[in-house]
Amino acid sequence: MAVQLLLEKGADIESYCDKGTALVVAALYEWEGTVKLLLEKKANIEARNKYGSTALIVAAVNGYVGIVQLLLEKGANIEGRDNEGNTALMSAARHERAMMVELLLARGANVEATNLRGQSALNLVQNRQASRGLTLDEITGVHRTPTVLLLEKSAGVQQDRRKSRT
Repeated sequence: MAVQLLLEKGADIESYCDKGTALVVAALYEWEGTVKLLLEKKANIEARNKYGSTALIVAAVNGYVGIVQLLLEKGANIEGRDNEGNTALMSAARHERAMMVELLLARGANVEATNLRGQSALNLVQNRQASRGLTLDEITGVHRTPTVLLLEKSAGVQQDRRKSRT
């Protein structure tokens, strides 16, 4: 493997290019074996690209379940944020990655977190649908996507928990 050879020859594991460090680039291109190798070699799991996205956010937005699971198992911050304040959950929701949203919610992602514009994951996916010409009735009615359904259910569960505490 070329990356392993480069590391053995002394390459800087945190070297940065326009797309980020080796770990962020490996996550971007779904090179799961390379992600695993870099993590074994102690690459910074919270390294960011020029947009502030970590490997976890990059993998989540692209729907790379295996890489997201690996990063979370190795301690990636599920609530890490990019330069706009978006978490992996928000990024996955905005791109309607229902399986990824489900995975992140199951791993404890905060469905109520908001970005720098005050938008939650649910707001982001609804805004994306509205930009495609769906009306609010369609978005909240029969045309709700799996992503919207997951976020609504999770938000409702959290609201029910808060009510039961009072």
